Amino acid sequence: MVAVLAACTQQVGPTGSLTITITGLEAGIDALVNVSGPNGYSRQLDVTNSVVVENLAIGEYVVDGAAMSFLSTTNVGFEVIDAPPVDVTVTSNASADAAVVYAYRGIDIIDPPNDESNTVPAEAKFVYDLVRLWTVVEGDDLLITFEHRADQTDLSQSVGELFIDADQDDATGEASMVDLYCTQPSLIGAEYTLYFDVAGIDAELVTYPTGDSVAAIERVDTGSTSTFAVPLPHIGGSGRVDIDLVVGNFDEPTDCLARGLVDFAPLPVVR
Repeated sequence: MVAVLAACTQQVGPTGSLTITITGLEAGIDALVNVSGPNGYSRQLDVTNSVVVENLAIGEYVVDGAAMSFLSTTNVGFEVIDAPPVDVTVTSNASADAAVVYAYRGIDIIDPPNDESNTVPAEAKFVYDLVRLWTVVEGDDLLITFEHRADQTDLSQSVGELFIDADQDDATGEASMVDLYCTQPSLIGAEYTLYFDVAGIDAELVTYPTGDSVAAIERVDTGSTSTFAVPLPHIGGSGRVDIDLVVGNFDEPTDCLARGLVDFAPLPVVR
């Protein structure tokens, strides 16, 4: 489908046109595209495949496809796709082309708040409660971020294990050890584990279950979030992953998040 749109206000002086083409989306899905340009020009367009915007002032434009999220078929949560902005020059009496290319961006999983648990007496701030996990493919890195409850900004005892199914294939890899800590079994086939300690100490990425070291990964804490930049060459694939995660303090696990099961409790420590 090709639509032709004329600007709402007649431009003074020479004008040109802009052809916007969308790729990377499934058939029938519209993209919301933002177009900005000279003299404060700004417009939002719903585009299925392509659209021609006519009667544009000469100059530089930015065409930016808004990020979209879809229910994931392998995770509880969403898969996010987006497109990088495109810079394009509109010239007199000509049609400029802007190709908006959507691609996988990451996963976004919400964990119910206030489902943390502990059996060892501890200050409430150290009974860590997960509320969200998301990933972002950024260049050659997979950024993995998990968020504690908003009031938990002292992460001085937040430690745990993050199991990575690098190919989203349950039949490859090994079931993670999340069931050693949590009340439900693993539903992934993990190839890697990220063992993380407190801020200032690098996490260790190892193959799973053999435990062979792959790389040291810096932990970056900001507010109530912790982020790890895992180089894609270390885990292979495009960055589409499934994840099991358990967090806790120095004494015991306090919250769990896993593919398909985001609201199960940690197991008590046996002493």
